[in-house]
Amino acid sequence: MAILAVAVAATAGVALRLMIELIVNGIENNDIQTVVFYSLMYPVAYFFIAFVWRISGVIGSFWLLGAPKETTDSLSQYSSYHSHGYFSDRFAGSLSNKISNVARAMEEFVATFLWSFLENVIPLVLTAVIFWRTDWTVGAALLD
Repeated sequence: MAILAVAVAATAGVALRLMIELIVNGIENNDIQTVVFYSLMYPVAYFFIAFVWRISGVIGSFWLLGAPKETTDSLSQYSSYHSHGYFSDRFAGSLSNKISNVARAMEEFVATFLWSFLENVIPLVLTAVIFWRTDWTVGAALLD
């Protein structure tokens, strides 16, 4: 659900930039109705995007809280199937330290994936598609 919220917010951010283009084009063409409509819709769209980003933060925080616990539980359960000799040969404290390191890494991965990777990749892909539809050579150069 957090991925969907980030995707909607990132896509709406691209649409917001296109809305500015429509306002500018309306001013250049003296189309007052278009300018008024998109000028009134701009703040609505802006607050919608801000709201969806907040929703992604709330939903993502639940995911962030659950990721380390799930990771720790599954790795601890997996390690409990090993023999006593396995733990004495590998220092049980070291194994528990590795489990907590993986749990923290999963938490960091979820945050990076949601609010760094997706936030940047989705607008890049949408911009490439827009460029591709306008002029395929520009779109191809952007994806190259």
